[in-house]
Amino acid sequence: YVEIKNVTASSEQGVAMFPDAVTKRGTKHLRELIEVVKQGRRGIIFFCIQRTDAEFFRPAKEIDPEYSDTLKRAIKSGVEALAYRAEITPDGVELKYSVLLRL
Repeated sequence: YVEIKNVTASSEQGVAMFPDAVTKRGTKHLRELIEVVKQGRRGIIFFCIQRTDAEFFRPAKEIDPEYSDTLKRAIKSGVEALAYRAEITPDGVELKYSVLLRL
């Protein structure tokens, strides 16, 4: 199971953040991924970063502390967290760079 989040926010140079607003739905999806992993299945949260300046990703705790805490709990529970920077050109979109997670 894969949950995909588009990331456009940043409050510090080189760091992409999610969410950019409180997301009860996003928190619910993380809880569902935790349950998927508990059932022995693979659960992934994938952050598609649509910023060319991002070298790091972190949850936006100052915007939505519940989402941030749930993301950390999900990762500890075995949910895989991936963050990739997208490169957008006239020819299309390519996931080019893996971005480091800062939790």
